[in-house]
This record gives sequence, C-alpha cells and structure tokens, in this order.
Amino acid sequence: MSAFDKYLHAVIVRATHEVHEDGSATIDAHHLLLSLAADQGSTAQRVLASAGFDHAAVREALDREFEHSLSMIGVSPGAYDLPRPSHVPRQPKLGASARLALERSFASARKKDLGSAHLLLGILQAHIGTVPRALALAGIDQAELADRVRQTLSARPDAESAKAAGALSESAPDSRAEGYEAIQRLLQQAVTQGGLPGILAEVHDGDRQWFATAGVADTRTGRERSQQDRFRIGSISKTFVATVVLQLAAEGRLSLDDTAEQWLPSVVHGHHHDGSGVNIRMLLNHTSGIFNYTDDQEALNRSETHTPESLVRIAVAHPPTFTPSSGWAYSNTNYVLAGMIVERATGRALAEEITERISRPLGLTGTYLPHGSDPTIHGPHSRHYTKLFQTDPGAPVHDATELDPSMFWAAGGMISTAGDLNRFFGALLGGRILPPDQQHDMFTTVPTRDWISDAAYGLGVSSVRLPCGETVWGMGGALFGSWSYSYGARGGAQMVTANVNGDWANGGWDDPIGIFTDLLQAKFCGRSGT
Repeated sequence: MSAFDKYLHAVIVRATHEVHEDGSATIDAHHLLLSLAADQGSTAQRVLASAGFDHAAVREALDREFEHSLSMIGVSPGAYDLPRPSHVPRQPKLGASARLALERSFASARKKDLGSAHLLLGILQAHIGTVPRALALAGIDQAELADRVRQTLSARPDAESAKAAGALSESAPDSRAEGYEAIQRLLQQAVTQGGLPGILAEVHDGDRQWFATAGVADTRTGRERSQQDRFRIGSISKTFVATVVLQLAAEGRLSLDDTAEQWLPSVVHGHHHDGSGVNIRMLLNHTSGIFNYTDDQEALNRSETHTPESLVRIAVAHPPTFTPSSGWAYSNTNYVLAGMIVERATGRALAEEITERISRPLGLTGTYLPHGSDPTIHGPHSRHYTKLFQTDPGAPVHDATELDPSMFWAAGGMISTAGDLNRFFGALLGGRILPPDQQHDMFTTVPTRDWISDAAYGLGVSSVRLPCGETVWGMGGALFGSWSYSYGARGGAQMVTANVNGDWANGGWDDPIGIFTDLLQAKFCGRSGT
C-alpha cells in the first residue's frame, strides 16, 4: 500500500465516523470535507483554517444548509426531527458526490504526488450539491478557496506526508524517522513483553503527525486499534476542567482566591473540613488537604451510581489529609468540587461547558464528558481490559469497557482520542486557549509527593523531568482498563499521546507509566528506555 493509499484510508475512516455521527447511510462529499477539516496539521486543514473554516465552522455551515433546505420546502427546522436509518452500516459505501470528488482528485496529479490538498480541491470543484450550498451560506467564496488550494499546491508540489499508521514523510529527517522506529519497537515490546492487549501512540511534530499501534483493540475478534479509537482518559479530564475554570476566571465570573464555601455553602464541612479555608487554586493544584474519596472503595461500592454531592460526602466523612496549603496530596475530590463550582458559576452542566468552550472550537470530535451514568463509549473504540489491580501475571482479565462514569465525573470521567488530546494540549501549551495571566497561573507548579517520579503539578497540568534531563508538560490518566499519557514540549509544537487498553505491565515494567516514560524518552531524548 502506497503512502497516499494509507493517508486516503485514514481520511475515509474519519469520514465514516462523521457518517455515524449524523446517521447518514453513505459517505458523501461533505463527510470528506469534515474529515479533512479535522485532520490537524494537514495542508487541507491549514487552507480551510486560513479561510476561517475549521471543523466546527464546517459542521455549523452544514447544519445551516440542512435547515435552509428544509425551509425551502416549507418545513420548519425547529419542528423537524431528522430521521435516522434503522441500521447504519459499519462500513458505509461511498455516495455519488464522494466518488466524483475522489475521481477529480485522482485526475489532478500523479498518485505519488497526491495529498490532502488534492482531495480538498476535488471536493471544491463541485458546482452543485451540499458542499457548495453550505459554503455559500457560510459566506465562503468557493472559487477563491479553490484558487487558494491551487496556489498552495503550486508552491509545494511534493507529496504530503501520509499520516496513516506508521507512515513516514519522504522528507522527514533521519533522526525523526529513527525516533518513530524506536517508538514502534516499544509499542511492540509493550505487547510481546509487557503482556498488554493493545497500545497506540500518536506523535505531533509541528505540522506532521505519525500514528502507530501494536496488539489488538478486541481480544475476541483480533481487531486492530485505530487512529479513531476513543478511550477513557481518566485524570486527563482534570486538565479540561481546570481550563474551563481558568477561562471563567479570565471572564471575571470567579476568582482563584474564591473559597469553596463561597460557591458551595456547607458542602466542604465536617470532620475538621472547612470550605472557608480552601480556595479554588488549592483545589486545582491539590494543596487543599481534602480527603480523596476514591480511597474509600467500601463507601463507593455501597451505591451503584453517584452524584457529585455524594462523592464529596464520602470525602468529608474522613478527616483532612493536612491543613489547607500546608502540603500536597492528589485528591479526586478537589476536581469534583471544581466541577460543581463551574456548574454553579455558569448555570450549565459541566459537560456542556467543556464541549462549548474546548471540544467544539478545537474540532475535538471524539472528546466529551458522558452525561450521568451513561456506561457506553460512543463512536469507534477499543475494549478496555482490567486485572483489578492484581499483580499476578496469571490474574484473571475482565472487560471493563462499559462502566458507570458517575464515580469519576470531573475528576476522570471523560472520553477522547489520541489525536484530540494532542490537538488540545498543543493548543494549551502553545498559549492558544488561555489569556497570558491564566496561562501563567496554570503552569505555576508546586512540588508533588508520593506521585509520579520527578513531577511537579500546576493547575490541572503536570511537568515531568525525564531521565535524560528534558522536561515535558501535559497530564496522564488511568481508569479500569485504560491508561493514557499526553505530554509535550513546553510550546506545544511536539506532542506524544499514548494509550493502553489494559491496566497492567509485565516484562520489567511495574505498570504502564514505565512504558509511557520510555516512549517519552524515545521521542524527546532520542533513545529508547529498553
């Protein structure tokens, strides 16, 4: 399979996800456009973004086109319930508009020179259909946009890097290629020596991306993991919550010096807990001293589902770990309280705030916080396997894919993809989400204790000093059957996100964190840890 074939496959996979999102029966040209708009760092995505047409804008334009089409036949969009097919095929066929767009793309250059810009140009050469109508309604000059694509191609005639699994750019420096090869070896070792079901990693190097996997997504079927796989991200959820809190601080809707008592009267109370002595900054950097509710598994197991308030009640039934600001201890209770404060300050659900403020603007189509006790992972995903913290290599393995996320909520309940996490942290580290004052607040760290080695903690983010002396920034997360790391260089231009769909590691690694650390060394230190 050629590099372009691999790239086109990745585009079709993303388009298939868009088909499942809107319930269509076929892949059409507008699904290809959404796929290209979500392909962060590609030539097509950059051209679209330069015209103010990112993934969210494309989706909005398509929604407007649909409403406009309804109104033209006298149907009120507000009263119309879009019918969904009773069965959407797992592998929908290409519709006529998509086939025509691809045919035009293939005719525009030799196969070895084809890239995302040629695909975009093939879509833009249609004169009738959903895409032209959506562009017009969005105020986008289709001819001008097509000319912009042609200018980009004339300035860069060489083939674009294919970013499907393991594909390398022909122009990638040898050192970069060697780093990718080292990461691929580590992925294989994580499965063959570490005993994991499967592992994936996605690397962002400036405008280039690289993705690879080892093992399987499903041990029953043998299906491989894919770039579109969604997974539970555990405590990486905290970074999203902290970002929302800091945006609210920037808007003057709250202050980091506000106390928990001000926003949540009498909630942090009992057994020497006092919410009037705990401010929001202490919640976000884990210096509050509030007991970690997940340390009381017996209390958690008494209920099948949980509310944020019930989780806090479990915590305050125990004395504080220390007086506020006098120490550091990782406590999931801190972020449950932070999530509750977000909802009190905005009057909206935390899940909605994360979607509206982060996921939608950045085009993170696979990233969301489940509502309530919804146990499913919506969209393509791997199975999640757990040994329930038993260290015996022969311990039984359980499928934990479907679980009640209400136990974790703001502290660790979110779902995402490797590409989405790289895009989010790249933007966050690069200063494109928060104003300078809040950016400074987020990345001001305090020392940690009994946590990740050589780590410091800011507001929902951490820094880790690697054995080679390099420091990376991001966050990690672990839930039953899903452990993830997303770390990068301070400016966000280089990112690595990895996920394993098992919560154990053999072969010399104590746990998946050892594997992740070796992956970061391979990327940022230029050597493998094995």
